[in-house]
Amino acid sequence: MASRDIKHEGRISAISAGEITVTILAKSACTSCEAKGMCGSSEMKDKEIFIKYSGAESWKIGEIVNVAMKPSMGRKAVFLGYVFPLMFLIITMAITANLTDNEGIIGLSTLGSVGIYFTLLWTFRDKLNNSFTFSIEKYSNYESVCNV
Repeated sequence: MASRDIKHEGRISAISAGEITVTILAKSACTSCEAKGMCGSSEMKDKEIFIKYSGAESWKIGEIVNVAMKPSMGRKAVFLGYVFPLMFLIITMAITANLTDNEGIIGLSTLGSVGIYFTLLWTFRDKLNNSFTFSIEKYSNYESVCNV
């Protein structure tokens, strides 16, 4: 695997035919901050990643592994989740503002366009899910977690 991959430490929680479920602990950047007890933005939660595999390796439930993905997939997710909806919001607001002076209509149409965008993402979630691929590798102590 290339050293430029983004890696997270995880634990295998389930194994089924052709798929491994890995649970990773997602940590926000401020978990090591001294003021995290006073701030509500620090966040730690488990996330499940489903990884397709051919079965050539032997894996065990409870085994600690590294889950890796290409940086380009992270950029793709940012564009799909943040950049494109913001573009739809701004474009819809500009077009509607040129058509009417009613701020209620402008606001509702703007929110509606973003709602439609996320509904389309949800509708095509299976197809999108296939375009995001993760790989799994044995955990080694010398690699730091969350490499970029």
